[in-house]
Amino acid sequence: EEDWNETMELCRKYQFQGIHISQFYARPGTAAARLKPLKSHVGKDRYRQLVDLVTATNRNEGLLGRKERVWFGDTEQERSKNEQGQTVGRTKTFAKVLVPRDDSLLGKSALVHITSTCRLHVEGEVLGEVR
Repeated sequence: EEDWNETMELCRKYQFQGIHISQFYARPGTAAARLKPLKSHVGKDRYRQLVDLVTATNRNEGLLGRKERVWFGDTEQERSKNEQGQTVGRTKTFAKVLVPRDDSLLGKSALVHITSTCRLHVEGEVLGEVR
């Protein structure tokens, strides 16, 4: 329980861009295999707590008004995302950034002023310094 509480506190403090959750399975012959398993509802309850935390928080709120270096991928997947009239990039902390479509950004990075945020992404304006 103490470890779980520390995990939740860490997630609250750092508001990670992504949290991948999977069920734990102890591998035979490991120290974990000798631990007493938790009741099945405990894992489900903890999963729900973490999902609720992630979906209730605008983890991007602190980026509003900031200038961030954004990297714009040059893959087929990234190009297909650009068909919606926006170019998609990521900050160094993996925040998803949408800017007005500009295919010349693909494969490069640029300084972006963040003008709006929501839980899933931020939007911004390219300031220049394309590299």
